[in-house]
Amino acid sequence: MTPEAARAPRVALVVSSTRPVRVGGQLGVHLTQIIEGDHLGVEVVTIDLRELALPFLDEPRMASLGGYVHEHTRRWAATITDLDAMIVLTPQYNWGYPAPLKNAIDYLFAEWRGLPGLLVTYGTHGGTKCYDQITQVLDRVGVDLVKPGICVYIPKDAYGPDDHLLSPAAVLAPDEADLRDRLAALVTKARGRAAGRETTPAQV
Repeated sequence: MTPEAARAPRVALVVSSTRPVRVGGQLGVHLTQIIEGDHLGVEVVTIDLRELALPFLDEPRMASLGGYVHEHTRRWAATITDLDAMIVLTPQYNWGYPAPLKNAIDYLFAEWRGLPGLLVTYGTHGGTKCYDQITQVLDRVGVDLVKPGICVYIPKDAYGPDDHLLSPAAVLAPDEADLRDRLAALVTKARGRAAGRETTPAQV
């Protein structure tokens, strides 16, 4: 790849909540602002699982065998393959994490291996239990997680009458120093992955 063709590392922010009323979108916007404000030199793309709208896993073969037959699976695989890192932003539901997130992970296998990742959970209890669970899943498929991740505690008085956050910035403020530290580590991994793409000969 020539210097002119090189691109900034592409980092996805995966918004995992698909509820009609949710705070994940608000937190995601503020996370993006932090990344862009720090001038980390990466391209941030948002993957909203609500918009992705994958059906429940319908591939006839195990993901580890490859050979995806459905177009929605192939598109999803191409999206992940094109990334240099990802941030998984997920709420905690009943000590677990949303079904659409597990579904999205289970669709693929090889595409996750070696992908740098950072896990950010949130909830009134910080999402610590779902953090443990989803960490096991991401470790299993080979995501290169920056650890520890970030568990964001949301006090009940942080919500307005519409069930949205009054101030996403205020909610993230207690964790912002740790978040910036983890983001810097993630970006370092993303740059390494991006550089590897540039030095890998094109297949012809």
